[in-house]
Amino acid sequence: MNGSVVLQKIKLEINKDYSIDLNPVTMKWILAVSGEKWDKNKSLNQTQLGDAMYFNTAMGIKSYLDVLGVKPSTKSIESAELGNPKVFLTATGGSGSGNNIWTDLNGWVIHLSIRNSYIELHNILSLKTDKLSDKRQLLLTQGYQGVFELLIWGVDKDGQVTFNTNFFNYTITGKNEGNQLTVGNTSGDPLKVAFNLRLNFIDVTFILDYSNSSPGQKLRNQLLMTDN
Repeated sequence: MNGSVVLQKIKLEINKDYSIDLNPVTMKWILAVSGEKWDKNKSLNQTQLGDAMYFNTAMGIKSYLDVLGVKPSTKSIESAELGNPKVFLTATGGSGSGNNIWTDLNGWVIHLSIRNSYIELHNILSLKTDKLSDKRQLLLTQGYQGVFELLIWGVDKDGQVTFNTNFFNYTITGKNEGNQLTVGNTSGDPLKVAFNLRLNFIDVTFILDYSNSSPGQKLRNQLLMTDN
């Protein structure tokens, strides 16, 4: 038996100076036999199943942070109107030698109006390329996960994430200078960008409010991800 649980009004606190409100988080679950009798009066977090989901999710997030080398962001988006928010994602690519996400992203320009193009971007971020397969296997094994995806989606004028559809005229650029992932030029509307993280029991989407900080600039040259 399986199902899902939606958690709402969640705040993620990175440190005392930086916290963000999260969109509703959907946690998928699978029922396993443990000898525990089901008590309809208990909430999920009072059961062994809830404990298992919680600890598996914690292990998955830790493995994601370790393997991608995620750390607190130090760079800010220059927008006094928005309070100069931090860049959403800072990831070194992980420790050790060999390939990492920046190996594939550097010097890379892709037009996300083409389906194969954004599939290619998602494969890099989700460590699904041949060069990154060892890191993906490490993340899954170390975090006891069967699922890991890190995706980027567009957000329409009504604030709805356009899952599994293209970005129209957007491009994503991997810069050689300092390992940066930015939104390139666009002839479309000044829409937003969203990161989508998926593990065994979570599927959470972060809409970047700063990604359309200036209607005049639209999404041009907005920094999404960096390594320092």
